[in-house]
This record gives sequence, C-alpha cells and structure tokens, in this order.
Amino acid sequence: MNDANGNRLSASIVKTPASGGSATTTRTYSLTAGTNVLASIASTKTYQYAAAGAPSP
Repeated sequence: MNDANGNRLSASIVKTPASGGSATTTRTYSLTAGTNVLASIASTKTYQYAAAGAPSP
C-alpha cells in the first residue's frame, strides 16, 4: 500500500507451505508528518497451524 506520494506504507508476505498452515509477516512504515522521512517500521508475524498441528516454517 502506498500514499499519494508513492511512499510505501505497508507490505505483507504470506508463506503457505504444501503441508498446510501459513505464516504472514506485515511491515508498517510511518513517515514524519509533512515530510517523506521514515519515522518508524513496525513488524508483526502471525501463524496459522496445519491440520496436523505442525507450525508453518
């Protein structure tokens, strides 16, 4: 997702192995108000387990 100036505001990567389950990494970028200067990056990771209970790699 980008803002009106083309700056990236967030990005997500989803990995789904053949064994099932999934792992999603989302990064959110914050800019200093009124500028194009990167202020911070936040990252979260979520997991969903396969039917057999094994976590995704």
